[in-house]
Amino acid sequence: MAAGSPLEREFPLGVVRQLFQSPLLPPEIVTEAARLFEDGLDPAPDPAWSAHAGPGGPGGPAAVRPAPHLLHRLSSLLLEYARHTPVLLAVDDRQDADVQSLEFLLYLTRRTRGARILTVLCARENMTPTDPFFEVELASRPNHERVRLGLFGHEAIADLLAERLGDSARRRAAEVYELTGGNPLLVRAVIDDQPRAEPTGTLVVGESYRRGVMNCLHRIDPLALRVARGVAALGRPAGTAMLAELLLLANDSPARALYLLHAAGLFRGGGFRHPSGGGDLLAAMRPAELAALHRRAAELLHTRGGAETHVAEQYRAAEGQMRAPWSTERTPAPVPGGPPPHGSRDVPRPAAGQSGPAPEGDRPVAPADDIVIQCVPVLPGADEEVRPTARGRRTGCLRGRAAAT
Repeated sequence: MAAGSPLEREFPLGVVRQLFQSPLLPPEIVTEAARLFEDGLDPAPDPAWSAHAGPGGPGGPAAVRPAPHLLHRLSSLLLEYARHTPVLLAVDDRQDADVQSLEFLLYLTRRTRGARILTVLCARENMTPTDPFFEVELASRPNHERVRLGLFGHEAIADLLAERLGDSARRRAAEVYELTGGNPLLVRAVIDDQPRAEPTGTLVVGESYRRGVMNCLHRIDPLALRVARGVAALGRPAGTAMLAELLLLANDSPARALYLLHAAGLFRGGGFRHPSGGGDLLAAMRPAELAALHRRAAELLHTRGGAETHVAEQYRAAEGQMRAPWSTERTPAPVPGGPPPHGSRDVPRPAAGQSGPAPEGDRPVAPADDIVIQCVPVLPGADEEVRPTARGRRTGCLRGRAAAT
């Protein structure tokens, strides 16, 4: 059993090494494979079908490729072992496997006709496959079969509820299905959120479910994740044309992304199955990026004749992100002679001819991102001089001995 990872895509033969480190293999095979890995990689261009080819295409510069003798010897080890016992090679997250391991798997599958070797490759459904030519080459193998895994139905959900929470929980199967769409990860997350005592009242939507939704969204196709953010920013389902313009995507991209989101059980009717999904997704964005998305949504809604309340809602959301205490973005400087930038506030200034500092209550407070907070311990019985002043509490500036604390 092996699994691909985005963090190890540049690690040559990382997936194959996992396969040959299986504790189910005889020690002599594991030892021989380790010896072969030591000097079995040659500098060479990536194969023509690989999406990892260098800047010059398949013939451009690349890292390394498995040497022919390495492919032959590793395959021979498995073919010889399969003469004595059936062999199952399973690779999860195939879309994140390194290109050298994919080349080995193709080499092996071309030589396993008649051998007792079953190769199972699991991959997520993506809008843009990482290595489309690999899939084409694999599909041309005579014994290749593509199996699409479906989502849980009501009966499967009812069985899981009964197993984990008791037979009385079966009646909640329809409610769980509406919340999860049958997504196995989300179904188990919802079950984990329920109290183990006799369930009462409404279904609990807790931390496990919310974390499960985020995990699914960040493992899905990047374009689908982008469309999910657009829907979350709008706060309601939207047409594909609106999403394409909002997110600057090709016209056909939102429809394909929405298909993936619905097929994964994350969406229903063009939007999130539970409002916490959209809120958590937006909370993970940078404030400046989210503010720009809300402003663009407001402009598009206004141009398209959207409801004034919806337009105002988007502008308020953008303003809130720019003024949020966790935002590190500064309000743009005003253009001389022009209107103040969006989100800026007029700061009172002394009248002409007025000298001396303005009274404390009239002094402008520093912008939120310029505040320096100082923690000042005040001991019982301390005099007033070491206590923070009203202005010091607002701006982080202290006077007297407190300033040196």
